[in-house]
Amino acid sequence: RDQDGQDLYNLKTLYVQGRPAPFTHAHWRRFPVNKIPLRDAEAFDRWLLERWAEKAELLEHFRADGGFPDAQGSITSGVELRSPFEMLQIFTGVLAVTAGWLMTRYLLGSGLTLVGVLYKP
Repeated sequence: RDQDGQDLYNLKTLYVQGRPAPFTHAHWRRFPVNKIPLRDAEAFDRWLLERWAEKAELLEHFRADGGFPDAQGSITSGVELRSPFEMLQIFTGVLAVTAGWLMTRYLLGSGLTLVGVLYKP
């Protein structure tokens, strides 16, 4: 009860351990850009701290009552893998980038050594 969702559920628990969060709750608000004090750093800091305080109040309400004070601007959704291969799709891209980087590093290292042997000033 004293932990937030990000402390209990994350990408590792979802994709590696296969333990999805039972539900994901989100609450959002939109702010007109002209109402955000973007040109004054101190005013912006105050504005942002006020938003963080509001967030803390919303989380306290959620923890106490099991939901946000207003249903408008809130969604509840389950998070789960669509198939066991979804995890493979994520790691395939990471593996391809890593292999490309290692190959480039190897080839550049070999090429530089070869240039050093052939070129003697």
